[in-house]
Amino acid sequence: MFAWELSFREHNTQHDLLQVIAIVIAAGFLVSGTLRYFGLENSTGFAGGEVYWNSFAHGAAYSLFVMLFTLRVDWAWLILFFDVFVGTFGAAFHYAI
Repeated sequence: MFAWELSFREHNTQHDLLQVIAIVIAAGFLVSGTLRYFGLENSTGFAGGEVYWNSFAHGAAYSLFVMLFTLRVDWAWLILFFDVFVGTFGAAFHYAI
């Protein structure tokens, strides 16, 4: 079952679970971005280079998704799709140069 199928249902556990997971992810990105902004978290990425993505942007995308998904907007999943799309091309462009 996909996220866009869950938004059409009245109330179910899968919808609630996905909301909680998305809230935790959004909070994680926002906290990580805040810590990095104030220099309280290391900016070293997985491969030892500097982190080039913006945690605030991901946190905002997930927060917007949670709000729309809670309101049962049927296209809420497009927010995360766009986030993945931009991130994929951003990473490809970043590492290609």
